Amino acid sequence: MKLLPSWREKRYYMLVKFENQLCKEKELIQHINNFLGYINAAKAGVMLVKVKLNEKKSKVKNKSKTTQKQPANLVVLSINRKFVNQARAALTMLNSIHCIYVSGSLKKIKEKIRESYAIK
Repeated sequence: MKLLPSWREKRYYMLVKFENQLCKEKELIQHINNFLGYINAAKAGVMLVKVKLNEKKSKVKNKSKTTQKQPANLVVLSINRKFVNQARAALTMLNSIHCIYVSGSLKKIKEKIRESYAIK
């Protein structure tokens, strides 16, 4: 049985950029969880999302698939829409991390990555 669209959890996707490579993704999530507190962090449900940029769906299977991964200094986070502003506030506390873009779909996030890094 499927859930009604009004009952499912609405999520936003945040594109986050690291200025230096010293900070890791797990530390980023841990910092957001500490800022929100344990109960709100559980409600927010912050998760890392791995994005493949050149993923083409075709019926013919090719052995030579060319999929490009996202650049190393970019991370996509999935978060409940009620906690987006609080997560952005947590990111402003860190100097080396910036929230570039917030969207409701992964397709727009992929387009933003392609635009900023000129990936075809």
